[in-house]
Amino acid sequence: MVNKNTKIGRPAKVDYEVMSKLEDALQYGATVSEACYYAGISRDTFYRYFKHEKVFADKMEAARNKLLRIAKANVAMAI
Repeated sequence: MVNKNTKIGRPAKVDYEVMSKLEDALQYGATVSEACYYAGISRDTFYRYFKHEKVFADKMEAARNKLLRIAKANVAMAI
């Protein structure tokens, strides 16, 4: 008899730890390739999740944009 709470199949490659590493790297200006290397996943996996997982895509876009927002604020303050 199979327990209904048991998940069958491969575990997700992108878990909380991987997503956190990706966010950290992207927030500090790393390329997607560099962030993926740091997090231990392939670029293909990154883009697959980016395409099919809305929450993942939103978090990665926010991480990418954070550096840009900080840079713009620093330039504005310097003027």
